[in-house]
Amino acid sequence: CFTPLDVFGRPQDWVRLLAPHLRECTVYRIWNRWGPDETPPDEFIGMATIFYRQLLSGWIGEIHDVVVDEKYYRKGYGRKLTQKIFEDAERRAAELGRPIKLSLTSKPAREAANEMYLRAGFELIAHAAKVGDGYIDHATNLYLKIIKPS
Repeated sequence: CFTPLDVFGRPQDWVRLLAPHLRECTVYRIWNRWGPDETPPDEFIGMATIFYRQLLSGWIGEIHDVVVDEKYYRKGYGRKLTQKIFEDAERRAAELGRPIKLSLTSKPAREAANEMYLRAGFELIAHAAKVGDGYIDHATNLYLKIIKPS
């Protein structure tokens, strides 16, 4: 079950102070309402957030917090959340009549997530910085995908 948490066309006053460039935010979350017997109803499965903002160069959709509870890994929930974000961005691009550049970051250690983003059509445009055999703390890969208006 997908439920949008917050959708607002104009930022609230507190949001305007914290992020004056923010124009719209949508948060999707998945709850297990029809899960197997061993899963309690209304158990949180995962969530994803997209923030839209307008720059001089066009519209940006920043994807954040695509997270799925560990016990639901590799069951397609990350893909479903990502698809919901795409649908939201496609709707928004159609309303604007302009493309939206979607971007997201992911730690290299999240191998399954990184593979999923590539399969979903994102282009890896910047690799996390490596030092020796490991990565710099908090280093992330950067992905980009253009959503064109339909």
